[in-house]
Amino acid sequence: MGGISATSLKAKTFEQLFPTVSQIFFKRVVGLKNIILFSGQRKGFLQRLEFVEVDGCEDICTLFPAKLLQALKNLRSVNIESCGSLEEVFELGEGSKEEKELPLLSSLTTLKLSLLLKLKCIWKGPSRHVSLQSLVHLKLFLLAKLTFIFTPSLAQSLSQLETLEVSSCDELKHIIREQDDEKAIIPEFPSFQKLKTLLVSDCEKLEYVFPGSLSPRLVNLKQMTIRYCGKLKYVFPVPVAPSLLNLEQMTIFAGNLKQIFYSGEEDALPRDGIVKLPRLREMDLSSKSNYSFFGQKNLAAQLPFLQNLSIHGHEELGNLLAQLQVRPLYFSSNVFSFLS
Repeated sequence: MGGISATSLKAKTFEQLFPTVSQIFFKRVVGLKNIILFSGQRKGFLQRLEFVEVDGCEDICTLFPAKLLQALKNLRSVNIESCGSLEEVFELGEGSKEEKELPLLSSLTTLKLSLLLKLKCIWKGPSRHVSLQSLVHLKLFLLAKLTFIFTPSLAQSLSQLETLEVSSCDELKHIIREQDDEKAIIPEFPSFQKLKTLLVSDCEKLEYVFPGSLSPRLVNLKQMTIRYCGKLKYVFPVPVAPSLLNLEQMTIFAGNLKQIFYSGEEDALPRDGIVKLPRLREMDLSSKSNYSFFGQKNLAAQLPFLQNLSIHGHEELGNLLAQLQVRPLYFSSNVFSFLS
């Protein structure tokens, strides 16, 4: 439905329809406060709902209120665009005994959020009852006030995530925040074992992609692109490096990047001091920093199948090249592109 006022809709009609509805599309609905539409909530309300798309509904502040989440056991896809008043997507509430047994949002596979200029957080409240175990695709664009995406406990459940795209989020400092609000003990590192595509661009306040306290396994990561993140200090903690066995393409444009692999302690370095990227074929690097690009100066990178290497504006080119262990037979005279 679109281009109408929520007050013009007949409450009784929609209360009868909603238990059977599997898809909802709201476009430019004036006065729509959340997905419930009305205060009444019958038994089985929205129990079959799988797909939600909301576009241009300027009066929504919270799309999914806490009292509704337990009913959304089959919710698979959410796409929200151009809702100028939206401050949070999911209100989590304090939870209940029932919620502990049935994780919230456990069927969600796709989440796309774009042009939400007042969005402060995606999930508001304690996340201990939430599991993103089915989430495959997450795409975020132009969320001007968002400061973080996941808490550590949410990140731990992302075992199926394949695509993570984040762009034009001006206030974003952390993809994964280092601490949970509930101060819960996180027994394992987030796996991200199915992540294939990682794209982050135009996030000027982002400090790192993965925090040094977390070491996710990225065994299926094939493409990584980081562009125009002016305050980025590093991309990975060093313990992540051994899992990057399938990385094929790496693009990093970050003017102040000090190192790709960060090691807080000397003993966190690989045993032989070498980061092995056996399938990396294309690497495009840009930084004006005069620090050692790959990490500490005694940390080298082994790139046996590298075919294309572009380096832009690096002030200590010799130190960078000294870190690259590449067999000469894989190179021709035009492989390198050095741009000032």
